[in-house]
Amino acid sequence: MNSKKMKLFIICLFTGFLGGHYFVIGKFKRGFLYFFTFGLFGFGWFYDLIQILIKDDFTKHIQEKDKVAENNKFETVFVHQNNLQQQQYNENKINLNYSWNLFKRVL
Repeated sequence: MNSKKMKLFIICLFTGFLGGHYFVIGKFKRGFLYFFTFGLFGFGWFYDLIQILIKDDFTKHIQEKDKVAENNKFETVFVHQNNLQQQQYNENKINLNYSWNLFKRVL
């Protein structure tokens, strides 16, 4: 076990239920979540202790999980924007057809 991993384990052991290990690696949102839920009611804290021991690089593991979550969020927003564009296109098409029919009646 290298010294960086050992330091993170010790920080997690003593302050993990308050999210101390997440504040140290710069994951403040997750740190505050742990702070207000006391380490996800102890389960998250215990899980993180084991993950720090098992994983070679815990911070890299967390960053990869966050990248996947961020990509999923981007895809959801992208799909929502496409749906809005399609809806606007359909509304414009309906308005154009209505205007064209009204114009033909006048003539």
